[in-house]
Amino acid sequence: MKAWIVRGAVLAVLVGLGHAQAEVISIDSMTKPHVVVDFDLMPAGPTSVEAINLAFPDAGIVSLTFAEVDGTGTYNFNTDGGRALSPDGLGGLTLVDVGAEFYDATELVIDLDHLTRQFGFAIGDRSDTGDMNTLLYDVSGGPTLVGTYSAPQTGLSQFFESTIPFDRVVFQDGANWVVPELVVGLEDVPEPSALVLLSTAAVALLVFTRRRRHRR
Repeated sequence: MKAWIVRGAVLAVLVGLGHAQAEVISIDSMTKPHVVVDFDLMPAGPTSVEAINLAFPDAGIVSLTFAEVDGTGTYNFNTDGGRALSPDGLGGLTLVDVGAEFYDATELVIDLDHLTRQFGFAIGDRSDTGDMNTLLYDVSGGPTLVGTYSAPQTGLSQFFESTIPFDRVVFQDGANWVVPELVVGLEDVPEPSALVLLSTAAVALLVFTRRRRHRR
């Protein structure tokens, strides 16, 4: 077998795997090591990513960025999560208590310093009856869209798991909402995968082919 044929076949398979979309499913609870970022444990008022990481040093949050829009709401619906994260109207972050006014946003981008397969969160005050669109990305590898998750309306924490690891979570919604809690899965430890096994087999096959050629 010609070496270039082997290389071409392997490359074709790797390209196909690189564009695969993850299966993202709802789970009842986190089954891997994680950090619960409960904003009830922090004081109300202006805050920052630095302050959040100081309170929850293992969470590994790089950035939290709201896409703010004109308008405000009152945190008086789906309040089970308690104190919640929201934009401050000036491009920053603040923590608001139940009954307080908050600024509106259509998107929240959460960047992590590590890849994970599990994540959890709670959404407060959201009155829209539809699902919230959640996008998962692998920023370290692209960025590449890994998969999507539809988050149902609830004030309680919900959790999901992806078959492909991610390090960015994006919440998108047009309704009023705040975030009382984040549950961050810790660094994903890669397990032997079909991609790794395929690469190993390809290298072995190339070595075997070259040895046969040299023996002729």
